[in-house]
Amino acid sequence: MLIPDNNGIYHPENEYEIIVLVKHAIDNKLQIRVRGAGQSVSGSIYTDDFNYNPKAYPSKSSNINIILNQMREVSYSESDSSLVTVQAGCNLGFDPYDPSQTSTKENGLFDILEKKNLAIPNVSDAIHQTVGGYISTGSSAGSMHHSFFDAIVSIKLIDGNGTCMEIKRPYPDKKDDPFYAVGVSMGLLGIIVAVTFKCVPGFHVKGSQAITTDKDAGIDLFNLKNNSQRFQDFLTQAEFGRLIWWPFPTVKRLVVWQAHTMQPSEYDDQTGPPDNFKPKPYKDAFYPSFLPKDAAPEVREMIGTITELVISSIFSVIGKWPQNLKALGNQIEIFKKQVKTSTLQRLVEKVWPDVFPHLLDIFTPLDGSNSPQTFWDNWIEGLAMDANEYKNNLLPAYHTELWIPVTNAENVMAILDYYYSNRILANADQLNKNDANSCFVVEVLAAKNTSFWLSPSYEQDSIRINLYSLKQTDDEIVKFFQQFWDLFFINKIDFRLHWGYYLPEPSSPEGSAYIQKQYPKWSDFMEERKKMDPHNIFLNKYWKDQLCIK
Repeated sequence: MLIPDNNGIYHPENEYEIIVLVKHAIDNKLQIRVRGAGQSVSGSIYTDDFNYNPKAYPSKSSNINIILNQMREVSYSESDSSLVTVQAGCNLGFDPYDPSQTSTKENGLFDILEKKNLAIPNVSDAIHQTVGGYISTGSSAGSMHHSFFDAIVSIKLIDGNGTCMEIKRPYPDKKDDPFYAVGVSMGLLGIIVAVTFKCVPGFHVKGSQAITTDKDAGIDLFNLKNNSQRFQDFLTQAEFGRLIWWPFPTVKRLVVWQAHTMQPSEYDDQTGPPDNFKPKPYKDAFYPSFLPKDAAPEVREMIGTITELVISSIFSVIGKWPQNLKALGNQIEIFKKQVKTSTLQRLVEKVWPDVFPHLLDIFTPLDGSNSPQTFWDNWIEGLAMDANEYKNNLLPAYHTELWIPVTNAENVMAILDYYYSNRILANADQLNKNDANSCFVVEVLAAKNTSFWLSPSYEQDSIRINLYSLKQTDDEIVKFFQQFWDLFFINKIDFRLHWGYYLPEPSSPEGSAYIQKQYPKWSDFMEERKKMDPHNIFLNKYWKDQLCIK
């Protein structure tokens, strides 16, 4: 008999055990949900009344919550070795947060494919996610040339009747086929148990990373009509790309990372030939500029971890400013003198704009007279550049991600630039009014269009604006993001949102009614949901509210 672990989580070993759990949920009118890597908003992952916190106390939920950590198998077609079937619990790479502690680098999909000289060309910068979770939320890496979803041949799932089925990509293609409903479905159409991919041969990538001011980057981000490359052209032409933008007015710093598949003419004495390749790895961030760059990998990793801890502590303080002063009372003692906290607050707010650029120089200095960093590596190490950077999960940051047609790229960036600059500079107590979150980065990526009905890039090449909040509670986080949802809504910039990150309140102007209008196949998806989950066992309150399902 299947029983949950001490935290109330079930760990089925095969499809039959999942079917047993689904039928138990039907018979007893329970909810059933699946946790992938747990990187999405918790309400979107678990059943109602389930509080997953393994460090605190076990959940008492009577509903069924599943982790597929025992379903990681990777197999190959006998007739075509490029067809690879992966069980949904397999992580793309090593997941350091895996509560079952069964994830390793060696049992991650990408490492397994690399050993077979196979690859999936759309590789996220962070690869902790499970296969099932990654596609269910419509996730993507930064590329308008490749899509993870293009590689999907079939999806095997267990629906809300307890029926196991394999839904194959239609040939010839039919955009109305249910295949395009089940890919990006947030776990609402069934429990994905396996995905079959058409892989490509393994490859090497070559790239660069430049750190400049946003005006000196050689990219016309804000439609200034200068001689720089149009931002839209950069997004569409870079095979793989990512921008990290620090929009704070006294910083205005931009990190431009881009890479491409190496061509035969690019192999030389430095790189070695393809069969005797000599990588020059990408040097990740969070490594102080004053330390030697040629340190051994294990030394760099240790220093990177310490540095990340320092940075996370700094931003934890920033994120809580000035609320952390209020807890101290009206005055505190500094150097044996009583100082009013209001005086200290004004002092910090006055000097912070001048201090912040110097602080950033320690960890992300401008290139200046130095050339941009160049690197070449195999496809995993070269594209998954954040695999080590964020593996300690120390940065207290939360996300919302807006997907906007790429034709609006410069317009979107100009609106954001104007908003950040004027909103901050117009307020004397800038750290208070803007919650200090403007000190953190905006990540900008691209995404190729897909035919999956609820993909944020459904039938549109997209620019993705990944915003971060340093707030601590859900209410504070949503309130912070609301200003940006409102900003684009008021400026008539249509957007879709990453399903795993923070969404607006359902009743807000950008909530469920607005979201529905952004997806032409919305009603078709809902009809499929009714067919595949007639008992509503996959539907929790979060999704009922967000998708306006009665």
